[in-house]
Amino acid sequence: METTTESARWGTPFSADRGLGDVELATGRALSPFSQASWTAADNLLTKAARSLAEGDDDRAARLVQRAVSLPYDILEDGAPAAVAVTMMVFSEVVDALEECAEDDERWLDAALDVIDSGGDVARSAMRGVLADIRQDFEISRSETRRIDAALRGIPPRTELREQGQVPAEQLAGQVTETLRLVIAYAAALAQA
Repeated sequence: METTTESARWGTPFSADRGLGDVELATGRALSPFSQASWTAADNLLTKAARSLAEGDDDRAARLVQRAVSLPYDILEDGAPAAVAVTMMVFSEVVDALEECAEDDERWLDAALDVIDSGGDVARSAMRGVLADIRQDFEISRSETRRIDAALRGIPPRTELREQGQVPAEQLAGQVTETLRLVIAYAAALAQA
């Protein structure tokens, strides 16, 4: 009887001749639905929290953020679901604007640079990370590249929120709220640009 390894079955580069072999693959597949559910829950709660902040209902927003940060730590993504979700909110907001703009339209970047210093270090780091990703992974104009480079020089690299590991819930709630306020400020600046 021939045995098929997980790596052969799924076409992955892992193999059973390594320590723990295919256990990592099986664990990842087993945890994936839980990871996705946690991320979806955090995204849903933080979308509602952002809406509440934009409407001036800080108490409701705080309750929603608290629920999001209380979701269990995601060992598959190695991060708090709320931290991963709010980081993706910033990324999606900026990248969506970039993709909607015409090639010579830099409003997406004008708005980003207008708000990059509007929050604290965590929010600034989140926007810095998004701009660095765009600089590296997207085809943008020379002008946009120069402007991003100039902005990044003024902001020291910092561990991104989603990569901080486990932090106390109160601290994470403050960081998530600060980053949500950046998302709201970005949307407002983009609407005015």
